Amino acid sequence: MMKKLCSLMLALMMVLFAVPSLAETADPAPASFGLTFEARITLNEEAVTQLAGSFGAEGMDEVIAKAVSILNNLSIRASVDGMAAQGEILLKDQPLVTIAGKLGEDGVKVVTDVLPSHVLVLGGNVVNDAMGKMNEILDGLNSGELSEAIAKYIQPLTEGLAEKIGEPEAVSYTFEGVEFTVKTPINVTAKEIEEKLAEAMKGILSEKSVTELLGKFGVGAEKIDEIIADLEKTAEEKLPELTMALYSNEAGDTLADISAVQDEQSATMQIGSIGGKYALRAAAPQMTMSLDADPAAGVVNSKMEVEAEGMKVAEEESMMIADNMLNGISNTYVNDSQLVTVEYSMVPEGKVTADFSTEGKTELKLDSLMKNDSKVMETLQQAAMPGLMGILQKAMQIMPDEINAIMQMLTPQESAVTESAGE
Repeated sequence: MMKKLCSLMLALMMVLFAVPSLAETADPAPASFGLTFEARITLNEEAVTQLAGSFGAEGMDEVIAKAVSILNNLSIRASVDGMAAQGEILLKDQPLVTIAGKLGEDGVKVVTDVLPSHVLVLGGNVVNDAMGKMNEILDGLNSGELSEAIAKYIQPLTEGLAEKIGEPEAVSYTFEGVEFTVKTPINVTAKEIEEKLAEAMKGILSEKSVTELLGKFGVGAEKIDEIIADLEKTAEEKLPELTMALYSNEAGDTLADISAVQDEQSATMQIGSIGGKYALRAAAPQMTMSLDADPAAGVVNSKMEVEAEGMKVAEEESMMIADNMLNGISNTYVNDSQLVTVEYSMVPEGKVTADFSTEGKTELKLDSLMKNDSKVMETLQQAAMPGLMGILQKAMQIMPDEINAIMQMLTPQESAVTESAGE
């Protein structure tokens, strides 16, 4: 029920704030395009041990300590440089596993430490076919016909809601320390909204430009009929009671407020635009969420808490964009104990260092893999063994104590067998 409440309220917010442009022109990435993303996690050993114990994994303290130590020294880095991309897993900032791909006139080449003696190749014909289908989809998204078809049904929907707007009234309502002095109620029921949404979606799905575009995603007429049937069924379901209003003040601040009640359960959502900043507050049984964004400062902060089965999980995240760099940090708490921290960054430049040369290497056709060729799969498994062993050896060189300890713990011991045989 709460899932339905939240979905309905989000749909309402989209309509109230008139989210524009369902499809915008998407130009291919230029050859000079660059991007680097890096992330690192830090686990709280004590919290992990307690959590593992709550799930019955007791007596694993030593294994958990070594595993946490390894994970806390792992990081990932992904880079894009023109038509090449590279992903890396690093251990103590030293590359452990690398996979990279490059698009050229002859197709795509992929290299990785897992297959040190092979180069995976996807022929140019396969790539061209895929790019051709992608261009067809983009052309469909950017076509005037599609926009017109959607607008034809969305406009009556928004106009129908506009007719439900009541008369403004003077109030004194405070949200996040800001006073709003005008309240404009929206007198519409959930059933009316569901019916109007269903009608609009049915109309959109009947348009030729829409069905043609969906067909390119493999959604045929039969599936569309199923979607329409589900929409009609949803409109007949028991729906929550809604209370909706828009608030404003002389400073130009606005606030959309929605609450829904069903079966003695309630959910609320508020979105405010205050002095160029944005705030969202939402609450439902066992869940709360907040988000604050300051576009001018390039800062976004969010928090979500969920309680279920006697456990409370909270996630807090902060992002900042400055000097063409995005930095973020996310903290996850379980029952008020910090469990994990994720730090990440992104910059608009990238460097791919992988060697895509095929000299001395065996080419393996990716299109054969996609056809699930048993011989190719067997060759791939055999070729991967030296690479996996090499990765393990690198890990043991970087963190020998931890890796050896984990290997010993996971390897079956023969001591018990030897003792019983001696007896």
